Amino acid sequence: MSSSFSSLSIHLLRVLHTVLQTRNISHAAVKLNASQSLISRQLRQLRDAFGDPLLVRNGREYVYTPRAQNLIEPLNKLIADLDALITPTRFDPVECRQRFRIASSDYVAEYMLPALMEHLASVAPHVAVDYLAWKPNDYKQLANGEIDLVTTMLDVEPAEVHGRTLGNDRPVCMMANNHPLAGMPLTAQAYAAADHIRITGGGDKDGFVERELKALGLQRNILLNVPFFSAAMEVASRRPALLTIPEHIAVNLSRFYPMTWQPLDFINHRHHYWTIWHERTHNAAEHKWFRDTVHEIWKLSSYGIPADA
Repeated sequence: MSSSFSSLSIHLLRVLHTVLQTRNISHAAVKLNASQSLISRQLRQLRDAFGDPLLVRNGREYVYTPRAQNLIEPLNKLIADLDALITPTRFDPVECRQRFRIASSDYVAEYMLPALMEHLASVAPHVAVDYLAWKPNDYKQLANGEIDLVTTMLDVEPAEVHGRTLGNDRPVCMMANNHPLAGMPLTAQAYAAADHIRITGGGDKDGFVERELKALGLQRNILLNVPFFSAAMEVASRRPALLTIPEHIAVNLSRFYPMTWQPLDFINHRHHYWTIWHERTHNAAEHKWFRDTVHEIWKLSSYGIPADA
């Protein structure tokens, strides 16, 4: 490439495009919000770069040289392509054919995901969803595109992702109606002495328990580790074992299982719920629409966190 052409910038090509459109330096200056003297200087730069006058006077008008005439069509295409690069894509959910990957717990999948899919059927019928079990703190899945959106519980928003809060509530202890501790004030000692079921899928629901008990000089026995709420509830409803879960989930699931729940007054902890996504998709119109949709569906769900929790 010659040194003349290497000096051409996108701005200068836009100037050339405008000058050739208007065939008038003063009109081009108005369209470009620039002074006439500046456009004249830039036109001289363009003439030097192309080695051609480009526009020549014919009476009171300017006319194209053959070189300028040949530049009009490719310039029109180039400027249109550049404008398309920087103009936000118009997003229409009805036309969207994206497949979104969302991760959360089996509780969300069972009780909240159906409402999302029903909503998508009416507003974005071509959108597809892959639902995955979230592995706590596995943020590389967001970075590499394996997952687009996560809804989970976190103490603080991770630095490497974007997040939006859904709400917060407290942990409680759930047990079968016929559990020996049912209906009794729950002390730390009685809690630690009982058998426990721990749900390992989704966010970290009870990692704080060991820290709190250790500070009290206590330790609990984990009878079963299982990633699914439904399996944990089935087991806990059939044998004397305690289940530490978020309060809003205990309230909802106690409608379907012969179980009750009690507060954990000796534990000082709040669950904070987030939707999180990566910088990779932060500015994409379709992803913004999807995460906003998920956020609102989760907020409105009767199985979600109450607004006043």
